[in-house]
Amino acid sequence: MSPVPETMEETPRPTPACGCGHHAAEAMAAPQAEGAAGGTCGCQKLLWMRRTHSACGLVFGAFLVEHLAAASLGLKPAVFGQYVHGVRALLRYVPWLEALVFLPLIVLVPFGVYLLTKAGLRYHVKKCKRGGKLRFFLQRVSALAILAFIAFHLLAVWGWRLPSAGGEATPGAVSTTTADPANAAFETGVRLIWGFSPSVAAVSPTRFVLTVLYLLGTAAVIYHLANGLWSGALAWGLAQSPSSQQRLLWACSALAVMIGVLGALGGYAFLVAPWSRAAG
Repeated sequence: MSPVPETMEETPRPTPACGCGHHAAEAMAAPQAEGAAGGTCGCQKLLWMRRTHSACGLVFGAFLVEHLAAASLGLKPAVFGQYVHGVRALLRYVPWLEALVFLPLIVLVPFGVYLLTKAGLRYHVKKCKRGGKLRFFLQRVSALAILAFIAFHLLAVWGWRLPSAGGEATPGAVSTTTADPANAAFETGVRLIWGFSPSVAAVSPTRFVLTVLYLLGTAAVIYHLANGLWSGALAWGLAQSPSSQQRLLWACSALAVMIGVLGALGGYAFLVAPWSRAAG
């Protein structure tokens, strides 16, 4: 028997690393045209944007973990103050470190909004179901929650009832719980959070709404970061096999639990403990 001509040999088609999981079915339904290169998935055109978005999310996610870890130090106000003092001293010597926080955010927001408009907020999606319909739906919903949370947080920090230049709290701001200079950074953080409320000791609808907003925002950040690490790894082709994806899922879940503990400790330190001390 004569050997099979080289042109008739079947060559395996490369599977695009977008992680949508639909290429095998699409290849059977609509084979590639002769001479076509790459996969048949339409989301392949957005792969570069997804990879850039996930890479920037990794950098900004590191800042978020640091932010939540720092907030957990609020359980010991003096230790939190020492940490803040050390960070400020570091930024005086390395001011460009702040750019590592805001530059990724400049990319994350427009890219994320564009990808969200492409996918929409439908629960039932036909393509690119990354991790299942529920996980992909929560990823998109949490993105909107994070945008609102960041806007609210920046508004509280930079625009609303900040302490004046002389160190006095502006009218209506929360009174501090101690005059200890070692706790000054912690008390400033408490005023920034509760500046929308007339008193940290008052049980009011405003205080309840603020607490819920901060807790929901923190939960959205934790989920979006952990699940985004998983889907981002698929976009970069770092987890191709089902077993590697499962191991990555366990690792991301463990990270979410760890960050959740930090967020809970920080929430207690800045939302519950100051109120309980003032009320007592």
